[in-house]
Amino acid sequence: MRRLCLLALLAAPAFPSACTLSASYTLSASSGHWTGGCPTIPGNGDTVTIAEGVTLNVNQNWTIGASGANNTTPAIYDGVTGLVKVNAGVALTLRGDFLWTRGSPYYNSGLTMDAGSALAFDASQASSPTTTRYRIGDNESIYGSRWLAANGTSASHVAITSVNTNGALNGQFRSGLNAVGAAAGYGGCDLQVAYADFSNIGDMATYGEAFAPREYPTDPGTCTVTNSTFNNVGPWLNANLDFSSNETVNIGNNVWTNSPCASATYGCFPVTNEAPSAGSYLFQNNVFDFCIGLQYNQYAMRYDGSYLGKGACVGGLSSLLNQTGLFLYNPLNTVFNSTLSYTYWFLDGLAVTNDPHWTSYGPQTNIGIVNSVFEMVEDVSANTGQAYIGNQSGGAYTQTLANNILLPSKTGKATTALVYNGAGCTSCANLTANLNHDTLVGTAANGLSAMATVDEDGAATWSVNQEESDLVWSNAGSYYKIQSWQTTSPNLRLQPVATADYNFADGHRLLSNASCTGCSNQGNGYAANWSTTPGSHDVDALYPTVTNPYLADTTRNLASWDTAYLGQPLGTQWSSSLGAIAYGGIVSESHSGYYGGAAHNFRCLYPTGCVTSAANSEPMVGSSWTTYWEWASLYDLRKAVAAGSTYTDGAIGCASGCSAVQALVGWVQKGYTPQAPALWCAGHDGETVGAVPFCANGKVLLGTLAGM
Repeated sequence: MRRLCLLALLAAPAFPSACTLSASYTLSASSGHWTGGCPTIPGNGDTVTIAEGVTLNVNQNWTIGASGANNTTPAIYDGVTGLVKVNAGVALTLRGDFLWTRGSPYYNSGLTMDAGSALAFDASQASSPTTTRYRIGDNESIYGSRWLAANGTSASHVAITSVNTNGALNGQFRSGLNAVGAAAGYGGCDLQVAYADFSNIGDMATYGEAFAPREYPTDPGTCTVTNSTFNNVGPWLNANLDFSSNETVNIGNNVWTNSPCASATYGCFPVTNEAPSAGSYLFQNNVFDFCIGLQYNQYAMRYDGSYLGKGACVGGLSSLLNQTGLFLYNPLNTVFNSTLSYTYWFLDGLAVTNDPHWTSYGPQTNIGIVNSVFEMVEDVSANTGQAYIGNQSGGAYTQTLANNILLPSKTGKATTALVYNGAGCTSCANLTANLNHDTLVGTAANGLSAMATVDEDGAATWSVNQEESDLVWSNAGSYYKIQSWQTTSPNLRLQPVATADYNFADGHRLLSNASCTGCSNQGNGYAANWSTTPGSHDVDALYPTVTNPYLADTTRNLASWDTAYLGQPLGTQWSSSLGAIAYGGIVSESHSGYYGGAAHNFRCLYPTGCVTSAANSEPMVGSSWTTYWEWASLYDLRKAVAAGSTYTDGAIGCASGCSAVQALVGWVQKGYTPQAPALWCAGHDGETVGAVPFCANGKVLLGTLAGM
């Protein structure tokens, strides 16, 4: 017989009851204390209510609930102040919802999980498991502010999952009007979680969100989710008001894997139009395997130090706070509305082999990308892309690209120019773009390239304000510093860069383009239309015999990070006869035409292992090899990001400590320090030409020594 048991009935419950317990008990000690037809401990087939002020300590494995349909009598209901506490080493299995009620005071836990405890949603015994799912959350048609508290430790995590036997659906965390199968209007974050492992929660079905709390827009309080993992966990509700303006949110040092929304082009993580007043929104040092991005604004949301495994979503990120230390995997057409520093943009180039457009900016003032690295592994098939495309509307804005490095491809070629300057930006008349102190490769696999391409689709409506103190180099082949794609009027803008000077290009640069008949005053490598010839202070113009910047170490990139900086040993050399490599196993591989023949480590990421004799199983060969392998450095980077690892190394600019991504950027940057003295302190601002400044530090050192 199915029963509804009431533990310590002190107030009228929301659901019918037949059992009463006089005081709080541990589950094992409650036998014989139940009244109203419940003489033993309730269990499978029963439903219980925990009355106000009562705590039930679950100290033995417990299956509870009547396996009903969606939104029927909950397995557990604990009101406004009741509490269920699952002890260490104990598993709670829910065959129904776990619900509570918002009240006053209402900022408290309705379910607390101790370290080493486990929770499972189980709809496998429902009459229709394939259409049934259970939830944890508020039961009212208002906003909820009670929460799950999962108190794991680094040595003993909390486990939260769903049982999928008989095709049962994954459980969810949903509150208020966000009932199972119902549209969710407001989101939120009613969680206090540390060191928890979530798996099989939510999905991509309509209203299948893993987390859809319902929160009053001005509620105070905190939401904390740290040091946790999310495997096969569906999206967070992506609504226009996900967080209270008074709430302090800290979601950090977490890892998402096998996310069902990994292939989605929209955000699977919370965003908000609610600007914080007393609260703050921090999402730092997370590893995401889905894109992060725009459906609504991300007001004041900080993603510092995070690994964006699918880059930014279509539409980009619109956070108004500056971000630092992001790693973006396969980012394209990314829109940002803040300044990004020490970011690493990594494009494997397998899906997009032509004309990659990395980023543009929304209409905000004083924003840019600084001290960052752009790396595309594969060669472009036809056209080089642009790291930056001008974008502006409304008033006058300044956008900056400074102290960045555009790395060579695996064959040592250029893949990307600094900027696009064409007629496509119809609202850029008041845009000021400054591109100073950047370092890039000058020759692409398809031939000529340049540090900037102008007039690509006709005369631009805007000009770059500054392009100064930039450094261009090449392994082989010719290029221009600035090149117009158009060759005749009226498709040529006069003076497409207002000030182009104090730059350097190595001995592979061409001085002018004879085929550009409409280009006046060409010279010094500037093949466009000018009122006067630019570059009178360019280092290569002043010192024609200086044809090589002698960069310190151009082998530095993501692929070499794990061995050259982290000191990881090379794995066994890959061969087709090597056999099966287990998931997570490491091999090394080299090709004479890639990375100068250097060997790099690759990690097997195929769930059942990598068979080296199978088709597409050789790292860096073909277009599908990333199905089986990844650069081992990516795995090392993800581990370091989630762990919040810091690196203290003055040699790479991290004397005061850097995050993993900042350290990677700093290490690559130092490899692009020019050793040719003619470039030292020769920039427009007295700094060294290129992306790596050191003159100011040297002057401070000399001044200090002089004063001794």
